[in-house]
Amino acid sequence: MSLMKESDFQTRFGAWLRTSGQGYFCKSGFAFELKLVRGKDKRLPFQKVAAHQEAALEAVEGGGLYFKLSDFAPGLKPFDCVWMKGGRGYLVVGYETGRGQTSPGERGGRIEAVIVCIGAWLALKAAEVAKGRRSVRREDLEAVAERVEWM
Repeated sequence: MSLMKESDFQTRFGAWLRTSGQGYFCKSGFAFELKLVRGKDKRLPFQKVAAHQEAALEAVEGGGLYFKLSDFAPGLKPFDCVWMKGGRGYLVVGYETGRGQTSPGERGGRIEAVIVCIGAWLALKAAEVAKGRRSVRREDLEAVAERVEWM
């Protein structure tokens, strides 16, 4: 079993979203930032979620976010730009378990995806930083999560 990459997690999350996630994320206007955590420690360093990513997820829930897709991206792009306002912004942290069945050819084991709205993430981060911490524990993130899913 080879190590999973964040792009592999994105592929699995996209497949989950199109099938099982439809019931929960059935309205339009969702933005997701995905992070993959490997190893025994299971802590997410705050530096892995950049300030501009947090700001963009907040903008989706607030005043709005405009994003232009690059004309130089490989392949066909679906459209030129996106405007999102009044939606929900989520941080999705995937914890690779190294256990469980995956499809032939897939990297890594099963993933527990912890789905946290941006407001809850920012509040948790502020509380942890106030305690002098530079990362958040998996169980603390799960405590503020809207959903925890296996994929």
